[in-house]
Amino acid sequence: MAAKIAEALGVSLDYLSGISEQELDNDLVKLLNELQALKPEDRQHILKTLGALVREAKTRVTFG
Repeated sequence: MAAKIAEALGVSLDYLSGISEQELDNDLVKLLNELQALKPEDRQHILKTLGALVREAKTRVTFG
């Protein structure tokens, strides 16, 4: 029942129940589910690349 309410509101169960203060973006959740279905070595390559891109974006915010 709670899962259906969260889905209807477009939020996660954690957000709905107050466990998490940050609402997850549905597109990001879908992408993460797809990532988890990949072979471990492919997943690792993508995560390393994503980590580098996030670090670069944070650096631009800090020093930009």
